[in-house]
Amino acid sequence: MLARMCGFVAFTISLTVGPFAWAVPSLLFDAGNGAVLYAEDPDTLWHPPSLTKIMTAYVTFVAMQDGKLALDTPIGCSNLAYGQEPTKLGLAVGATITVETALQALIMKSANDVAVMLAEAISGSHEAFVDYMMGWPDVSA
Repeated sequence: MLARMCGFVAFTISLTVGPFAWAVPSLLFDAGNGAVLYAEDPDTLWHPPSLTKIMTAYVTFVAMQDGKLALDTPIGCSNLAYGQEPTKLGLAVGATITVETALQALIMKSANDVAVMLAEAISGSHEAFVDYMMGWPDVSA
């Protein structure tokens, strides 16, 4: 099950960085003199997936490996999840999706509401998940 999800992640990444990747706003410049070497829609607002979402996916995989969640575990949309902007699935408060669907939405759409839903499913609350992520892995050891 975990191998299947990791395979999905690898496939998703290959789609975005492979030779047939879809274009998004981009800007390439010379750091030495600031000259723009290439630009495509540089003023278009775009929200790339963040490191926090990648870490949320990773922590979700760890929770699955530890038996806390499974791909078919339903997770619910709270008021906090519902209120997330700008990128989200837009589920109604109380609606549920599976962890598998949540991971797909998190990775493919960078859905902020789903990130909160996973955080709450793993740690009980958004705040507890943030505390967990801030202390994990323990870099002082």
